[in-house]
Amino acid sequence: MPLNSLGENIDYTSDQDIKYMLEEEEDDYSIEFVGYLCEIPGYKTVIDKNNQEKELFRAVISNGNKRMMLITWDPEKIEESAPKFISGAILHLDGCQGHHITLRKSHKDLQLLPFEILIHPTSVVQTKGFRVKATASKKAEIPTIMFKDIENATGYIKVKAYIKTVITQAHTRSGSMDFGSGSLTDGSRKISIHVSNFKAGDSLKMVKGSCVLVTAEVSRTGKFRLICKNIGDIEVLEKEDKLPTDKVTKANESLKRKNQSENENVNAKTYGNKKIKTILTDTNNVNNGKNMNLEENIMETSL
Repeated sequence: MPLNSLGENIDYTSDQDIKYMLEEEEDDYSIEFVGYLCEIPGYKTVIDKNNQEKELFRAVISNGNKRMMLITWDPEKIEESAPKFISGAILHLDGCQGHHITLRKSHKDLQLLPFEILIHPTSVVQTKGFRVKATASKKAEIPTIMFKDIENATGYIKVKAYIKTVITQAHTRSGSMDFGSGSLTDGSRKISIHVSNFKAGDSLKMVKGSCVLVTAEVSRTGKFRLICKNIGDIEVLEKEDKLPTDKVTKANESLKRKNQSENENVNAKTYGNKKIKTILTDTNNVNNGKNMNLEENIMETSL
């Protein structure tokens, strides 16, 4: 049985139990699951059944073998659970909803099962420390690359860059969240950076143009950005000269993911528009008396 960061035995939900979940023909509102967060796509704004914008929070949870999407719509639950949604965090979920989905390319890229777990206001979310890998730490194996090569990179990297937008605590409609956002540059182009478990004041040593060494994961899907587990993954190189203000200001072209074809990028943009059109079409179907579960359709297009 695997151990967590506290030295406790963790009994992850078994593959057999996940099979039972998948065999349910209808949504199950009594899902209990123990797993760890391995991807955090984060927030997305979608259109609800009343044609209103609504925030959705997404993470990928795994038992070590199988991966599925974990989502929540409730603003209060998002705010309550956000500090727990850190890469590697072990969660014990209880009283959640299991929902079958149709796999799209974005799901397949993340190697997900055709199943989502939805956290409701009455669901219980408990943390059980962090996952400890059985193998030796790979931190020493993380490659150091040039800023321009981020476009072709995958997984964890180290990169020397300059602060373009100072990392600050992120805010949503429900208030302040425990993650930070900002951007980096090499004086020519830029890339967004997301820092989990971020607190106000964490970036006091950073100013616009500061030279930093960043250890981060390159996002697989969604917005192309770097993701740090905490502020400790960003080292300010105080002995290095700051980037001149004019170069920082003029660096407005964003790096773009190069491990996707141009066609995939076009499809992603088209799909984003199609999602809204599909929802609006379904609204018309409901108004015309057709038997259409609109909320279920939105969930299937949530990523």
